[in-house]
Amino acid sequence: MQGEFECACWVRVSKDDKNFGLRLQNFHKVNIKHIRNLFAQLKNKTSNRRQPFSKEYVHFSSESAEAFGKWLKKPNEPLPSIAYARLSNWFLTDFVVDRESPLGYAAKDLWVQMGFMVPRERLTDSKRNGKIIPSRFHPWWRHQIAKQKMTEGIKFDLEYARKVIKAEADAISSVTPIVDASFAQAVEMIYNCSGSCIVSGIGKAGIIGQKISATLASTGTPSHFLHPVEAIHGDLGRLRKNDVVIVLSYGGETDEVTRLINLVKQLEIKLIAITGDSDSTLCKHSDVALCMGQMSEACPLGVAPSVSTTCMLAVGDALAFTVMKARNFSVEDYVRFHPGGSLGGRLMTVEQSMMFKPGEKLPVAAVSDTIKQMLEKTKNVKRHGAVMVVDEDGRLAGIITDADLRRLMTKQKNRTFEIKAADVMTTDCKKIRTDALAAEATAIFHKYRIDELPVVDGDDKPVGLIDVQDIVTIKVVG
Repeated sequence: MQGEFECACWVRVSKDDKNFGLRLQNFHKVNIKHIRNLFAQLKNKTSNRRQPFSKEYVHFSSESAEAFGKWLKKPNEPLPSIAYARLSNWFLTDFVVDRESPLGYAAKDLWVQMGFMVPRERLTDSKRNGKIIPSRFHPWWRHQIAKQKMTEGIKFDLEYARKVIKAEADAISSVTPIVDASFAQAVEMIYNCSGSCIVSGIGKAGIIGQKISATLASTGTPSHFLHPVEAIHGDLGRLRKNDVVIVLSYGGETDEVTRLINLVKQLEIKLIAITGDSDSTLCKHSDVALCMGQMSEACPLGVAPSVSTTCMLAVGDALAFTVMKARNFSVEDYVRFHPGGSLGGRLMTVEQSMMFKPGEKLPVAAVSDTIKQMLEKTKNVKRHGAVMVVDEDGRLAGIITDADLRRLMTKQKNRTFEIKAADVMTTDCKKIRTDALAAEATAIFHKYRIDELPVVDGDDKPVGLIDVQDIVTIKVVG
């Protein structure tokens, strides 16, 4: 049965322009159970008020949620406008959850399962009790109908999709024997290459080659992609004698590829081939040939590159990561090549993310200082919400936060400024080393519900201070 689900198909069941429902024509063939599960996930993370800085809640009014939940119990009945129209508003403008979070994926999946097109603007007027705006709704509905007509009656064979994935997985397992003496020689050539590792290929194999080149470059091996056609129109100048060229071609006889082989050999550059035919021109003229053998493609016609290109990618990754391991490529090296994005965020160190940089004045006071002296010492320090207190040897002894000072002033009034820092500070405070990952700092913030975290060196001396806002800014997920 799981292979027979259809796209949701809706019809309008009311002529009221301001408030009408839609009926799901093929509810018995739509995965209602999955929609219920998605809705349950979202409903458990909802709020009746907007929280623009929250990444854990979405806005979905109790009224519309109730209407939607009621419809899910009887999907053969009309879906009221308050449920689907406000759902569209929520998805468009009230949806503040991180789109790449599990909750974000659940929201997008719900929309897809419902078979709705995402409107470009809100469909209801919040100032008029959520009534539909006809001038916006009707164009959206026309596009919705047009989309449904395109997919009407189409059944998607999900069982076949599973077979495609299994065929490609089985093929990857079957090429394991490619890791032999020739593979070791290819790895050695890449590892010892004093120039760049140039990857080339045409068509789908070329696209796979671009990914392999990117993987090599990001894991410590200088690399770039060379298009075979562009090579004979000037880009051949990219090649140097100390480079290594990897060429991908399943058949190994493509005109553009064989022409490139001649040019590479004329320049006396080492050539590694990843191919499927051991008798091909590419295989015969390469210094090292990694032959995958003949394969049956997974596409319905048996011709579109699928199994072969997946195996090429696996072989390329095996080469890149084997070289990476031999170079002892560290997390720090990886971060250096990935400063941005979620990868960079997860692997960024505390030193890279803290607000204070080496050499900058820190909010530091001595245990013998009074609160007045502490404030005088730190008045010109940039944004901070805490002061680190050190002992006679300069080691971290404790921390005083803004909240500590507020409580102290409420209790001691004017005597506050004469009290010693040692009597106010929190001893044995949480701290972190500069070389720790920022994600570790995030975990500490979450676990102990603190906002400031001292950063220390190997001798336990303060070198910085990391604020929870620094973590939010670089989007590190704990």
